[in-house]
Amino acid sequence: MQENVYKSNPTCAQLPGTEYNLNVTCQNTTDVIAIKKFVVAAKPEQQNCNASTAANQFDECCSSYDDDTDCHYENPYTPFVNSYSYSEQCNGKSTCSIQPQFVPFHMCNSTYPKYSANYVHVDFYCIPGLDTFTDEKSLLLILFLMK
Repeated sequence: MQENVYKSNPTCAQLPGTEYNLNVTCQNTTDVIAIKKFVVAAKPEQQNCNASTAANQFDECCSSYDDDTDCHYENPYTPFVNSYSYSEQCNGKSTCSIQPQFVPFHMCNSTYPKYSANYVHVDFYCIPGLDTFTDEKSLLLILFLMK
């Protein structure tokens, strides 16, 4: 069973207002979301992407990340954010909207400011014909079978 992988809108953490929420939506309302991975990134300090500048520089700071220059992680887990909370809020629903959580980049070197506005997006599947999941283990099994 091979499903298409979709990508949420890109955004940045620390931006106030629902217009900056991370939106995950299946086009067919009978399909449900199954998050594949959560990606978070920090821009190099010289790009000046922080909480006070990111909204005015959204395209530069929040619309994409560069594998070569940005410090990025997939499915990060830190004491401050648990990527599984995104799964809990979205998996098994046809749509969800989440205010992105800030991830401190203590894992990156000093080129990346610890408190930059984080780029974030999620990759996800839309699984047709399933009712809302009440059991996370069932969803994990389905994701395993989709590989």
